[in-house]
Amino acid sequence: MMVIVHEETIYRRATSCVMIDPILHILADSSVFQGLSERELQDVREAATMRRYVAGELMVRQGDPALAFHMLICGHAKLVQVTPDGHQVLIRYARPGHSFGLRSALSGFEYSLSAEAIDDSRALVWYGEVLAQLMERYSRIAFNGMRVMTLRNVEMQLRYQELLTEPVEQRVAQALLRLSNDMGQKTKEGILIDVPLSREDLAEYSGTTLYSVSRILRQWENAGVVRTGRERVLVRSQDSLLDIATATI
Repeated sequence: MMVIVHEETIYRRATSCVMIDPILHILADSSVFQGLSERELQDVREAATMRRYVAGELMVRQGDPALAFHMLICGHAKLVQVTPDGHQVLIRYARPGHSFGLRSALSGFEYSLSAEAIDDSRALVWYGEVLAQLMERYSRIAFNGMRVMTLRNVEMQLRYQELLTEPVEQRVAQALLRLSNDMGQKTKEGILIDVPLSREDLAEYSGTTLYSVSRILRQWENAGVVRTGRERVLVRSQDSLLDIATATI
C-alpha cells in the first residue's frame, strides 16, 4: 500500500504571527498559488482580507453557504465532517500555506466540512466572487485549484479503500505517516506531529475506536516505534511505521 501525501512535507513552523513580508513566500509555496510571479502574488495578496481566529473558533461551518476561500498564514486548524447520523470524522489538519473553501469560487455550494482554529491563527480570506475573478485573470490559479481538489478526492478514495479493506493497525500506521509527513517537525528523537492529537482524534482519522488506538499505541510505545504524551505523538521510527502500513496479509 502506497502512502500518499498531497501537500508539502515536513516543515519549519513559523515562529510568529506578526508577519508581513513572509506572506508572499507562503503564497508562493502554497498549492493554489504556486507558479505565479511576484507581481501576481502581490495582486492576489491585495485582494484578500486578513482575519484572526482564537483557539476553538470556527472558521467555516459545515452546511453553511461556501462564501469564502481561506488560507492559513499562521496557526493551525482542524477540519472535520459530521455524518448524517451525527458521527464526527477528522478529515485533515491545516497549517500555514494550507487552504480550504475552493468551492466558494462556484455559486450555490455549501461548505462540506467545518474548520476549527486549534490555536490563535490568522488566515487570508478571499470572497468567492473575488477568487473567481482571480482565476479568470490568472489561469494558473484555476489549474492549481483543480489539481488540489483532484488530489484531495484521490486521498479520500484511498482512505475509504483503507477503511473497507485493511486491518486497523495498518490504518493507524498510515494515518500517523500522513500526519508525520504533513504536520511533522524534526527533533533529535524523531518526528513530532506538531498539532494537538488526542487518541480520539487519531481514532476518528483512522476510522477505528478509541480502545483500538489506545491498545495499538501501547504496543508501539513498548516497541520503540512511537512515544505519546498529552495530545502529542512523536514518531521515533518512520521505517517501522512504513513496514506496518505496507505489510501484506
